[in-house]
Amino acid sequence: MPRFYAQIKKVMSPGFNLQITWLEAHPDDHDDFEWVKEGLPVACGKFKYGKSQYSDKRLMFSHPIDLEEGGQRDTYKIFPRKG
Repeated sequence: MPRFYAQIKKVMSPGFNLQITWLEAHPDDHDDFEWVKEGLPVACGKFKYGKSQYSDKRLMFSHPIDLEEGGQRDTYKIFPRKG
């Protein structure tokens, strides 16, 4: 299961640098909130935009994912598929 999610906002060339925004867990219930509070990894559920940064490490990404709108502004639901 993935440990981190990020959205690629822009690809810049030359150099193939990336502008990315990390997606951070945004739990709905108390148990999920406590899990996130302890710093444990979250592989599925609701996420929101976190910090943005520039990176030249494009190989840190393994594959694209499907996501749904989370119901609140700038939130997304991520549920990895089997395969």
